[in-house]
Amino acid sequence: MRVLMGFAAGALLLTGCGGQTGATEAPKTPETTASEPSEPQDESGARATAEEIAARFAAQDYTGTWDLFDAASQQVIPRDGYAEYGEVCDLGGLPLEVTNVRLEDEATAVARVAVGGFESALTFVYEGGQWRQQASDETKAFFADGGGAADGITPEDC
Repeated sequence: MRVLMGFAAGALLLTGCGGQTGATEAPKTPETTASEPSEPQDESGARATAEEIAARFAAQDYTGTWDLFDAASQQVIPRDGYAEYGEVCDLGGLPLEVTNVRLEDEATAVARVAVGGFESALTFVYEGGQWRQQASDETKAFFADGGGAADGITPEDC
């Protein structure tokens, strides 16, 4: 049961919930270059990114998952902190399934991702020719200055 709860928490982390260490390292920012290939700005492009995020998270590649966050999320959530949360809480490991993707408008999509009988909705934004996952407001607040992550990652954060 503890393992299943861990994977349910993993689904929440994938939606952008989590913590960070109290490290002072500034978050890395994404760099979009002209040589970066464009993804289709349609359901198929959003689905491909959602499936890639699901694969990275299931493989416990938390830094790779963070790399597919949108620029606003990356400004608030430190890459190393996101990875540490995944490692401390022992998340990932089970396959995730993208069950549905729909376009809200030309620059926003919502994907449903299932793991261990739980389903979460992920929001994606199209920026710089790429679909990127948008972290939840709760996660951004957790990682922001003065948020819950200021004291570092402990098992109680899981």
